[in-house]
Amino acid sequence: MRRLLVLALIGGFYLTSGYVIQSVEEDNEYPPHYEVHLWEGKQLTLADYTNRKLYFPRWYYEGRLLTDPRCRVTQINLVCPSVSLHDSGRYELVATDRNDRRYLVMSVQVTVTRAVPEPRVFEPVSRFVEEVERVPARQDLYYDDCFCSGITGRCRMAEDLYRSVHNFNLSSAEPIERILSATDTTPERCIAIPGSVWAGNLITSYGGYLRFPVTNECYVERTKPCIILADKHGLAIGHFLPPRHDKRPLSVHMKESSWKLLNATEESGTQPDTYGAAPVDKFTFMSVLSHIHTVYIRGRYRSHEDNVLSIDLASPYDEGLGKVSTVEECLCHRGYAGLSCERCERGYTRDDEMISSTGVCISLSDLWRSIKRKYNVD
Repeated sequence: MRRLLVLALIGGFYLTSGYVIQSVEEDNEYPPHYEVHLWEGKQLTLADYTNRKLYFPRWYYEGRLLTDPRCRVTQINLVCPSVSLHDSGRYELVATDRNDRRYLVMSVQVTVTRAVPEPRVFEPVSRFVEEVERVPARQDLYYDDCFCSGITGRCRMAEDLYRSVHNFNLSSAEPIERILSATDTTPERCIAIPGSVWAGNLITSYGGYLRFPVTNECYVERTKPCIILADKHGLAIGHFLPPRHDKRPLSVHMKESSWKLLNATEESGTQPDTYGAAPVDKFTFMSVLSHIHTVYIRGRYRSHEDNVLSIDLASPYDEGLGKVSTVEECLCHRGYAGLSCERCERGYTRDDEMISSTGVCISLSDLWRSIKRKYNVD
């Protein structure tokens, strides 16, 4: 049975204003499927109101976990404001039953149509239509130099991300001693900022700036890095104070060209320079950002000084500081989440014993079966 409804409650599926929805299947033997048609720039709101108990509900887009930062997902609700043509596609709500089996709750085929403005009175209609038809539809630009944590090679620039500034009071940093590079033998005085300050992830800082006051030690000895970023896998990159920099505030561009690899060795395939540092490629730089463990600043600050480290991060919330267009958004495979596929989605965990040192994301059920095989447990 087919019905065309506007602003209706159909088979437990609720929609808000501005939509036309058509029920395609109403046979209870299959998960309900719907079609939604809306104009470009409208808000897409999807939800299931059947009052069923859903365990671990997840929204998928074209078979992949929906990670678009523009969309808000709260349990069974999905809200995507101001959709564009490339948001057309199949949306699916998937849940888990009591036996930990995944099943399809419902699916929705969304079609977004370009809104053609009415012609002005003094323009001939035929001429206006011809001009509209000559305007090419927006095409997503996919790049082949993506980081994507090595999971996939397809990404585009993330949309609707805004610049935000995160501050850290350096008086809260821990004073330690650390060997800075592969050629050093004597530990240097440093202060350490734990990566947990940024939840261990600085991916969205790419293309922004890191700002902090230069210590006296950095001014005196410029052949050693002034600031070091270290990840949990042992990689460390550093920024060296430029020879002509004579101001206390320092702004470091968060791109690979501004940093050097500190633990470079001939065995690793990267040739260290005179100071034990080598150029950093994009993959290495993003790897460090995605699993940031500690940030070190060489030297110490006086306790009475008000010293702050600030870093630009991309956020879905507009704080009036402008938009960000330097952060990638990858088309992650199943089991991976995050803008660069740098973390595992819910229901998956990272197995560090498989394929590479960074591991892969496997489902909890697969992990349990692997453990049982390893220890011969029935």
